[in-house]
Amino acid sequence: MKLLRETIRKLILESINNSKYEHLVSMLDGYELQTVQQAIEMMQYAPDPNADGKVYATVKRHIIHKGLSPSAQLRGEKGIGRCHHEYTLELNQPFMQYMGEIFDKYGDKTQSENIMATHNFKLRNLGPSTIKVFAEDDNEKWMNVCEEWNDKSVLQVEMPV
Repeated sequence: MKLLRETIRKLILESINNSKYEHLVSMLDGYELQTVQQAIEMMQYAPDPNADGKVYATVKRHIIHKGLSPSAQLRGEKGIGRCHHEYTLELNQPFMQYMGEIFDKYGDKTQSENIMATHNFKLRNLGPSTIKVFAEDDNEKWMNVCEEWNDKSVLQVEMPV
């Protein structure tokens, strides 16, 4: 908890100094589940001084999928029984603009492809936009996440937000 508070303080100071959200994006783009979850928790509760104290983002959806994430598949990773998390986040306006700059540079994704724009991100000036963040824990298995893990028709589980 102390580490989380220190990270939130650091994040707030960086925002005030107009760091353009680099630290947050690097945490979200790390793909390691624990780091991504910490970043998401901070984004939901820490006020963003560049957005009149509104939070950085709101979690709209959290789904655990059977198998590897799209970015892990592109990297050629293998794994039987694995699963990955997909978070859909609605960003505040300044953070959304920063992500828009990254998406413009790399084609609607980050360089590592662990954060991707959703279908409506190009319309970011018309209202709220969302991003998808992918994460995985190497020790987490599909059979531990889904009660119906043996049912081949069940490919995802939606988690409460």
